[in-house]
Amino acid sequence: MFPDVSGLLKEKLGVKFDEVGTNANSGFGTLSRPFNAEEIAYLERYIDRGYKLFRHRVAEGRGMTDQQVEKIAQGHVFSGEDALKIKLVDQLGGLDAAVKKAASLAKTKSIYTKSYPEPVNWLDQLLGEVRNESYLDDKLRAEFGTYYEAFSILKTINKQSAIQARLPYMLKIN
Repeated sequence: MFPDVSGLLKEKLGVKFDEVGTNANSGFGTLSRPFNAEEIAYLERYIDRGYKLFRHRVAEGRGMTDQQVEKIAQGHVFSGEDALKIKLVDQLGGLDAAVKKAASLAKTKSIYTKSYPEPVNWLDQLLGEVRNESYLDDKLRAEFGTYYEAFSILKTINKQSAIQARLPYMLKIN
């Protein structure tokens, strides 16, 4: 996901950008313009390299060839049950089961886990002291309604990894 807000910045807000760089790729990833063809090609190579490495590691771990994994997976995301059926996983379980399995494989009985951040107690939840939001957030929530959560991702867009796998919808659990 690579947002291009150049139209908003230039045409709607009137913000002009001047760039000074030390090389041809100094402006790579700027929000002030869309990616050029060379940058898109670089990103595609980067993603392809990551996918090939992931596929190869899956193949090694499952005792398969890269081609066998590609024939099954083709970049798709599988539910745990479907992955179990096609032998991409050995068993189903959560984080606790994975930690126990890792400890067993490491031949150790000493395991310790801790959840972060700490669970919020019911009183703090009830009083809303953990919201960590500002007056502006309240106004934006009122303005955008159900779209606020999707919009709020933009607040941290520069802090997020540029390459992401996202669902084509927002999952909201109450």
